[in-house]
This record gives sequence, structure tokens and C-alpha cells, in this order.
Amino acid sequence: MKQMTYDPKANAAYAYGMPNKVQRTVEVNPNIHLDLSTDGHVVGIEILNAKTVLSKTLGMRLNADDMQKIEYEIEEKAGIYLHMRIGANKASLVLPGRLAPA
Repeated sequence: MKQMTYDPKANAAYAYGMPNKVQRTVEVNPNIHLDLSTDGHVVGIEILNAKTVLSKTLGMRLNADDMQKIEYEIEEKAGIYLHMRIGANKASLVLPGRLAPA
């Protein structure tokens, strides 16, 4: 698993996926943006309002230090799954399925 990056000033977290160039960004909801390559694969997932979103998702109150300790894995199947864990807490965000290239 990889470690999520976190910018405390912006309260934004980023999970890196495929090491490709970002061709477009898709807003899943106001707090989650997918960066996609030309073939529609996930280059990264940006999470805004990250402490609140990830605290709810992981079922625990997270502080700035905790945000640096979140490990993740991105899985692309019928949907896009962001599997996360911190300590004993595990959770997944399920995002829309493969998005066609623009």
C-alpha cells in the first residue's frame, strides 16, 4: 500500500494512481476529483475537505498527523475503489465505474 499525501493548509489529500499524464479531471462530487489519463485510467484522486471526508469514511476522528499515516490502494474494476487503512481502521470509497475518455 502507498501513503496518501496531505496538504494541511488546503486540507486536501491526494492518492496517486497510474504514473501517467493527467488528461482531464472529473468532479465526482464537490469533495472528490478524479485525475484521468487519456485512456481513462486513474492518475490520482484528490479529496478536498479531507479531514472531514476521511474521518467519516474511516470511522474515526483524524488530525493532521493521522492524515500523513493513511495507507491506500486504488483498484479499477467495474468501479473505482480507493481502499484505505490507518491502524486497525479500514474503509473503501467506491467511485463511478470506468469513465470514457473525453
